[in-house]
Amino acid sequence: GRIDTLLVVHTLLLTFALATLQYSDQFVPSSECQTCEEMLHPWLVIAWVYAVSAILILPFWSMVMLIWSKLQLDRWLETSLGRLNVELRGSLATMPNGGLGDPGLDTGGGGSTTSA
Repeated sequence: GRIDTLLVVHTLLLTFALATLQYSDQFVPSSECQTCEEMLHPWLVIAWVYAVSAILILPFWSMVMLIWSKLQLDRWLETSLGRLNVELRGSLATMPNGGLGDPGLDTGGGGSTTSA
């Protein structure tokens, strides 16, 4: 439920992140223009590189971690249910008549009795 929703959200985020790579040249910092902001403030280029790398890496990393978490939860659930199944079979095997009830009791399915 929740993990699947997060996987869908992060897949969409990765799609938008990959779309940022298709920007035209005017959005990419360049070293050719002498009066551009990135030449006046070189820290903008560093901030832009870190932002784009985070936009590309974080959704992919979170998708990998969500898939890993889902696999771990599925494995845990499978082993837990397997242990419960073994425990239930063991407890039913020790009961008389396989845990199906007392053979001496009439369950009401048989003949009729008349009272005088």
